Amino acid sequence: MGLFEGAVEALLRCGKPTIARLNGITVGGGNELQLACDLSVAASHVYLGQVGVGVGSVACGGATQWLPLVVGDRRARAMLLLNERISPRQALDWGLVSGVAPSVRRGSTFIEAPTADDIRRAQAGEPGYEIDLAPLDSAVDALSQRLLGMFPECLRYTKQQVNFWKELSWPP
Repeated sequence: MGLFEGAVEALLRCGKPTIARLNGITVGGGNELQLACDLSVAASHVYLGQVGVGVGSVACGGATQWLPLVVGDRRARAMLLLNERISPRQALDWGLVSGVAPSVRRGSTFIEAPTADDIRRAQAGEPGYEIDLAPLDSAVDALSQRLLGMFPECLRYTKQQVNFWKELSWPP
């Protein structure tokens, strides 16, 4: 746990804004790492969640402390106690991610709200379906470019102030 805790702290206390690029299943520690970041963008084929109580562990890398701050108490409890899977669109509505980028293509067209079947077909490489992460990369690049236009010292100070409640509850 020491190395993981160090990674979470590095993201949390980095003097620059950090962006999580979510291109796979983001559960447990992966969700905690993205919670430690300042911004996050999810590909439309991923899901987020916590799995600890279902596999014999406790979420102690930030989720129990930070999920209630980010999504509210009841939603956090549902994620932590019931291991509910959260779709990227739901995560965006809840404020769990900053943005969602299309990633499932049928032919040359991105599916804006892919179904579980669309995602399964794309992940299996069925003819006509594909996972394409180019829009995700573009979305992360766009956020990075916007941040580059800001005053670095102001970003650092703002991040410190916004992280007040997170830091107050960390380390666990």
